[in-house]
Amino acid sequence: MTSFNYEVKYMAEPSHLTLVQYRYLFWMMNLSVSPNVPTWDGWNSLITPGPLGKQRIGYMENINLPPISLDVVVQTLKQSRRVAKECQQQYVIVTHDLAMAKLAMHVQYTEVPL
Repeated sequence: MTSFNYEVKYMAEPSHLTLVQYRYLFWMMNLSVSPNVPTWDGWNSLITPGPLGKQRIGYMENINLPPISLDVVVQTLKQSRRVAKECQQQYVIVTHDLAMAKLAMHVQYTEVPL
């Protein structure tokens, strides 16, 4: 075995980090006062100015089957495509855990019909 030399190096904080910390603190204060405050992602999209405007974050319907089944992965990809078409978007972002992501990559690369 070899030894591991761990050395702490100073890294300057990004300039926007303070702004994010203030926003997070402000969100936490609002959350403690009002029950109608959205989650961090939703709240941050409401207060962040930018060219894209407000973001809409949603969750897919639950599928009552084992999550690492190939059929379930194909179904989630089909639903995602349907949502993209409904929203008139060319792309949609789908997030899976590692086990499901491996199956999704397999579906994409083997061209399983969706």
